[in-house]
Amino acid sequence: MGASAVILFATYNSPLAQPWSFVGSHLLAATIGITCALWIDQLWLAAAIAVTLSLLLMQRLHCLHPPGCATALVPLLGDSEVHKLGYQLLITPVLLNVSVLLGLALLINRYLLSRSYPYRPHNIEDNPHRLRDPRPQERLGVNHQDVTAALQKFDMFLDVSEDDLMQIYQVAQAHARQRQPGQMHCRDLMSRDLVTVTADTSQQHAWNLLHKHKIKAIPVVNDAYNVIGIITLIDFLKPQGIQPTHGGKRRNSIRLPSLLKRLPFLTTPSETVGSIMSCDVLTAGQDEHLMAIMPQICTTELHHIPVLDLQQRLVGMLTPSDLLVALYTIKEPLS
Repeated sequence: MGASAVILFATYNSPLAQPWSFVGSHLLAATIGITCALWIDQLWLAAAIAVTLSLLLMQRLHCLHPPGCATALVPLLGDSEVHKLGYQLLITPVLLNVSVLLGLALLINRYLLSRSYPYRPHNIEDNPHRLRDPRPQERLGVNHQDVTAALQKFDMFLDVSEDDLMQIYQVAQAHARQRQPGQMHCRDLMSRDLVTVTADTSQQHAWNLLHKHKIKAIPVVNDAYNVIGIITLIDFLKPQGIQPTHGGKRRNSIRLPSLLKRLPFLTTPSETVGSIMSCDVLTAGQDEHLMAIMPQICTTELHHIPVLDLQQRLVGMLTPSDLLVALYTIKEPLS
């Protein structure tokens, strides 16, 4: 259990530390160890068989967790009191210890350390738009299937998930592109003539600006021109109980043309932008390379990126149109 604690808390994102690997390995190894202790008299032979079977079955059942093999030896190396327990040892203390430690791992990792446990990469979504198309960055370059095929050619175990490995590759690729001459920076592409609002701006005025300029997002700034939020069409829908869903049945459905006709009358002049704006804003620095922020743009649904200067003041906006222009003007292939 001490060795398992190191893995669960120090390497919580490892495949070895996930709940099924932890629970399955200990229970499986304990069962094998008890069986070998009951049926094989020679200690050296029973220990060898218990560890070997535990390792093979953990790999077969995808619950590899190194301390599990130590659990297989407990029924063999214990004293006479341990031998008398038989399969009761599987419940007490193995299952009891596993349950307590797993509960602590969930509590401490999630709520005290604010970690994602069971671990799932938070920057990679399976399909943010819920379509069958692969993610944009996978259509020309290396994709998940390529990584899987490459791993199958190496006869080794990597203590990192395929999703994490894919994310590391994408970030490394973005850094490598920064060394290439002629790369574009955010300041080269951003729109500088900006439409902005403040948190005290009325919702009706913000909606009129979206309609007048035919834009889909407006940054919300304070007196120092720092970005404190962003308001989009979706933010106007949320107070009406209409929210984008990522699967399942929609509780409220309405045709978009009729919704857009009704929306100006649904906004209340007394309500301000600050009550409906989104505060979680993806921003970029004006000196950042375009390829450095492309992984974030491709794996999120935030396609309007406020650009900030060194004093964190708003100086521009990157829109999907700007990104299309960049792709059109780059002469060398992106693969």
